This record gives sequence, C-alpha cells and structure tokens, in this order.
Amino acid sequence: MGEKKGRLIVSSTFRPNAPEHPSDRSPLKAIYSCAVYSDDGGVSWQISDLFPEGYTEEAALAELSDGRIYYNSRSCSGYYDESLARELKPEEVMRREAWSYDYGHTWEDLNISTVLPDGGGADRGYGLKGGLVRLPIKNHDILIFSNTDAGLGPREDLTVWASFDGGETWPIKRLVNEPRGAYSSLGAGRPGTPSEGMVYMLFEDRFADMRSKTLPPDATMQVARFNLSWILEGELTGNGNVPDWLN
Repeated sequence: MGEKKGRLIVSSTFRPNAPEHPSDRSPLKAIYSCAVYSDDGGVSWQISDLFPEGYTEEAALAELSDGRIYYNSRSCSGYYDESLARELKPEEVMRREAWSYDYGHTWEDLNISTVLPDGGGADRGYGLKGGLVRLPIKNHDILIFSNTDAGLGPREDLTVWASFDGGETWPIKRLVNEPRGAYSSLGAGRPGTPSEGMVYMLFEDRFADMRSKTLPPDATMQVARFNLSWILEGELTGNGNVPDWLN
C-alpha cells in the first residue's frame, strides 16, 4: 500500500535466550511479538520495533484498506509451571492488539481486548495461537479472527469473530467446532476464483487437556469452510454493531 506497495511482512517473536517457558520468564527475559518485513521480494529482511507489551508471541497481522496494519497477539502473561500458580487477572486471558501507521515498522495504540479471549491454557492463562484474515472486499476492513472461546478453561469451542472496522470492535461471533480445538489459521478465497467469498480455517482438532503428554488416536488437523453470511447468523457480542449495509 502506498510507498511500501509490495512489502512482504510476517509476524515474529523476539526470544532472549532462556530455558523457561514463555509464561515463566523473568521480566528482563520476557519474549516480545514483532514483525519482519522485506521490500525486495524476500532477498533481505528487516525487523520491526517490538510490540508495546512483553509476554506476547504467536501473533497475526493484516493490512487495512488505508495502509495501516492491525496486529493481534497471544499473551503469555499467565503461568505454565504449576508450582508458580497464582490467581490471574481478568486481562491476562484476553488478546493484545496494536496498529502500525508506518507500514509495519512501529506498533502503537496498545489495547487489551475486552471481547477476544486468548484461547485458554489448561486453566493457566498462557494463551493460544489464533487465526486472522482480512476479507478481500475493496474499501472495507472486514477482519475474521479465530480462537477457542475458552477464557481460562481448557482449549475447546473453536470460534470465529468478525470485525467491520479494522479491529476496533468485534460485534459478532459463531462457534465452528466443539468441544475440541486448539491452534488455528485462516485464509480467504481470492476474487475471480471458485473460492471467492469463502473463508477457510485450518485447525487442530484434539482434546484440550494440555497436561496430557499424548494426543488421542483420533486427533487430526481439520479444515472448516464458511462464508460471511454464515458468521452473521451467529451470536452478538455487544462490542460494536454489525453495519446496516450487511443486512
């Protein structure tokens, strides 16, 4: 977009050397989300500034119609080691959001979402990798986000949320798969192809007890396919409004 048209950009994580799980690191060794980008077709890569909050990783990003970039990150501010168990604050189980106004070099306007859960972590609140995609509809910033609708609980009830204003609000959600679910990724069909209008979600279909060392024999990767009309038949979240033109 604009002067950086053709830039390649992908989310990444800055991880100082430390043996601890990401959630259990000391503040000086906290991990940070960031991005890497290339302006020469992938020959060389530059590192963005760090995300405005630590204990963040496994993020997703999307370019908006005005050139801004929306960044949505997992938070690892809970705990992994059960010997470090403590009461978690409500914000420790919610997603982190930020926006870039310089094509992905810096991240501003940090927000702790009040509507997007961070996917659970065996009751320990160390987050989950979610999916994100912007639908290819000209001049509209319709984002779809996927994660387990679990809060502090086990990883289950895989759900999608829709935003119609570039991630400012998320007024509607719909359950995709229950009760199993974990990591997910999203993609959108391309205009002018048989996939136009479709959203594709690749996700882990497994039992969600992360204390287990083995997966059940029927654990598989699954693909779900749906469109925006299907999502609009879901549940209102109370966070913003679905635009009238979609009805």
